[in-house]
Amino acid sequence: MRRAPSRVVALAVLFSCLGFLSGCGDSPTGTPSGGSLSGRASMDPDADNRPPTIRSVEFKPHHVLPGRTLRAHVEALDPDGDPIHLLYRWSLRGQPAESAGGSFDVPASARKGDSISLEVIASDGQADSQPFQLAVRIANRRPTMREVNIQTADSESDPLGRWLGKPVADDPDGDRLSYRYNWIINGQASGERGASLDRGRSRKGDRIQLEAWASDGASESVPLTSAPFSVGNSPPEIVSRPPSMDESGLFVYVVQATDRDDDPLRYVLEEGPKGMSLDAESGELRWQATLENSGEHPVRIAAEDGQGGVSHQGFFVQVEMILPPPRFGTAGR
Repeated sequence: MRRAPSRVVALAVLFSCLGFLSGCGDSPTGTPSGGSLSGRASMDPDADNRPPTIRSVEFKPHHVLPGRTLRAHVEALDPDGDPIHLLYRWSLRGQPAESAGGSFDVPASARKGDSISLEVIASDGQADSQPFQLAVRIANRRPTMREVNIQTADSESDPLGRWLGKPVADDPDGDRLSYRYNWIINGQASGERGASLDRGRSRKGDRIQLEAWASDGASESVPLTSAPFSVGNSPPEIVSRPPSMDESGLFVYVVQATDRDDDPLRYVLEEGPKGMSLDAESGELRWQATLENSGEHPVRIAAEDGQGGVSHQGFFVQVEMILPPPRFGTAGR
């Protein structure tokens, strides 16, 4: 019966030794640097969220035109790696405009110089970025050539006349247009760049074309070249002037004419007094007037090149009757 107490003591010592081992093990212990787990469980989960950042916004295309679609290319970053949602706010001429997210359909009614602006905000669902703003203006549209016509312009100072360019062009912005020209003869640039070409620069059978550009002051159209045409026959030109009649009543006039196509010329008397003649080859006009022909006589001559070209000249021949001086006899002294 006395041994029972010794057993109780042994168990107590054993329990004490196990407690000692549990408090004196070899593995180190410590507290996480972020704080105790019990403390983090009570914190706001959004307290450390960082908002996204918009790094750049770019419009494409850079040349914005009415009736086209403008797209915004956005580069955004979330420092926490959260998904990003982009909010787009478009405006035209300072007024909010409807759009489909990152693209904007520029209305056809928009005009050159109108402003299109965009405000972009990036959100990760918990915080928003600072707004990023970008603006662009609608660009100028180049004119379009429609027709290039060539007309003939005659003038008193230029008997041969001139070729005159008549271009037709449209400008979608309604701008005032000016034109640039290049005259082409037989497929080669003539060096003439004005609105007209002297017909003296061409010869019968030459092929004439006109290349033209339209400009609104900011942009120039694509050039348009007229259909070629062949230069026709040029009429001759009478360059001489009739002389006066001599004292005997003889009128001689050698008609002189030139033809730029070097065609042989033939002279014709179309109207004149009786007895007047004109040599068809030499052009010599001859008439012997008498006292019976006193007065004014119309004359009309022509030079023909045989190719349909005719030049006319008209004038008057004046025949004056001169009476002999009076004679006085002895009775009149």
